[in-house]
Amino acid sequence: MTRRPEVIKIVLTYPFTLLAVLLVAVLEWGFISWFRPPFPIGAGMIGLGVLLLLVWPVLLLRSQAFRQRYQRLPYELDVKALEELLKSCSKPFRKSSLECLALLENVRQEFQSQTFQSELDRIFHNLFELSRNHSQLYARYQQFGTDRQQQTMQHLLQQQVSSVQNSLTSLKTFSGNLTLLEAHPEDHERMGSDLKAINQELQNVIQEV
Repeated sequence: MTRRPEVIKIVLTYPFTLLAVLLVAVLEWGFISWFRPPFPIGAGMIGLGVLLLLVWPVLLLRSQAFRQRYQRLPYELDVKALEELLKSCSKPFRKSSLECLALLENVRQEFQSQTFQSELDRIFHNLFELSRNHSQLYARYQQFGTDRQQQTMQHLLQQQVSSVQNSLTSLKTFSGNLTLLEAHPEDHERMGSDLKAINQELQNVIQEV
């Protein structure tokens, strides 16, 4: 289903949209100022400019750049939701999670191949789920519980922080190895296993709560 508000936002924020508006406005102003045409011709030129501006979104919607941008929308919306969720998490967890998120984005941009995309997607979704668990547990830890319950919750919270920090370390290693992948294609399987290990650790901690 088409996301109309997001489509409109893409069109309005696309760099060439502003350029198109400025170009039409300058040409309209230049023509009218230089030639000083009669009102009907001037009105016709303005109408032509409006028509060109209406054609621009149609051309943009058919472009490869728009399709790529539109396909990223669900992920970008999820990223914003995760960033908002992390505001309610503990500071150590939030810091490491944001670093993981930034590193995932860098890997996606630098490594366009689909080879590891499914595992990278799983890392993101596991991080999202773990962040939700951490947020809820952290809220309970701050408000409720006996001393024993507080200790248990604190231990679980620390486990979650450690898991994200371990994931961050592994992602940094993975990101560094990507530069060597072209020269050593046989490392595909090992690197894929590294990503699976990250996902497995995140899932194990998620199941602890």
